[in-house]
Amino acid sequence: MTTSPIPFPPRLTVDDQAADWLLRLESSPDDAQLQGDCAAWCAMDTRHQTAFDRARRVWDLSLSLSAAPPAAVAAPRRRNRTAGFLAVACTVVLLATAGVWGGLWRAVLPGTHHTGTAEWSETDLADGSRILLAPQTALRAEIDAGTRTVTLDHGEAFFSVSPDPSRPFRVKAGPATVTVTGTRFAVSHRGDALSVQVEEGRVLVNTDDRAPGTAPLPLTAGQALWQRDSSAPPVAYTLPVDAVAPWRAGILAVENRPVADVIDDLRPYLPGLILLTDTALGQQRVTGVYSLHTPQAALRAVLAPFKGQVTTLGSLVTVVSGPAAGGSGSPR
Repeated sequence: MTTSPIPFPPRLTVDDQAADWLLRLESSPDDAQLQGDCAAWCAMDTRHQTAFDRARRVWDLSLSLSAAPPAAVAAPRRRNRTAGFLAVACTVVLLATAGVWGGLWRAVLPGTHHTGTAEWSETDLADGSRILLAPQTALRAEIDAGTRTVTLDHGEAFFSVSPDPSRPFRVKAGPATVTVTGTRFAVSHRGDALSVQVEEGRVLVNTDDRAPGTAPLPLTAGQALWQRDSSAPPVAYTLPVDAVAPWRAGILAVENRPVADVIDDLRPYLPGLILLTDTALGQQRVTGVYSLHTPQAALRAVLAPFKGQVTTLGSLVTVVSGPAAGGSGSPR
C-alpha cells in the first residue's frame, strides 16, 4: 500500500486555463475580442479544445436553472470589537489544537491516509485499487484476504476499484455504506452531507435511515445520490459522466446554492479558517463555475454579486463579511 502526495494542482494547468477562459466568457458574453482570443487558444492544441469542452459541459449542467435576481443583502449588525478579538483568539487555539490532534490521529490509526490544505494524494491499495484524495480528506483502508473496506472519515475521494467478485469493496462514509466489486466512483462526506457519484460500473448504497431489510439503492454510470444530513432522505439525480467529481479537474460547479455552502466547498483549498460573519450574505444563492486552482479569486468571485468583502488576518483567518461590515481586506 503506497501513498504519493501530489502538490495541488497536479499537472492540470490546461484545465485551469480552460476554466479561466470559460469564466471570462460567461462574465463578458458580448466581448468579440475575448471570444476570438479564446478560439485561438483552443485551436493551438487539441488538448486545449478538449479541456474547454469539458469545462463547458460542467457549466451546462446549470443551464436548466432560472436563477432569480439576488435579493438585497440585509445590513449586518455592528459587531462588538471585543467579541471579534475573542473569536479570532478562539480560532487560533482551534487551529493549533486541530494541527496537534491531526498529527496524533494519523500516527495512532493504521492504514490512515490524509491530505492537507490544497493537497491531493494518490493511494495504491494492496488489492490493486487506487484512490485519489481531495484536499483535507482523511480515510482508513483495511485490505486483507477476506476484507476490502475503506472508511472515509471526512472529505472527498475518487475510487478506481480492482474487480474481485469474491471480495466486495465497501466504502463507509457517515450514515452510508457503498458496496461495489469493480468500478469507478466518487464519495464525498463533509460535515453531515453525503454524495455518491458513479463514473463507471454499478454501486449499491445503503444509508442508516432505510428500513431494515430494504434493498440498497443501485446507482450506475451517470447516476448520483446526495443527502444533506442523516435526517433528510437521500436524493437521486443524473449527471454526465464527465461531470463526476469535477474537483479532479480543478473545477467547482455550483448550481443555485447558498453562498455559505459554496464557502464550505472552498475551505479545503484555502489555508487557515474562513469565518462568515453575515448570515444574510450566506443565504444568498449563486450559480457558476469556479477554478479551484485559484481559490482566493474564486471566493471573491462568489461574493462579488453581493458586494461581500474578504479580510485576511495573516495566514490563519479569512473573514467574509457583508458590504457594510468592514474594510476591503488584503489579498493573500
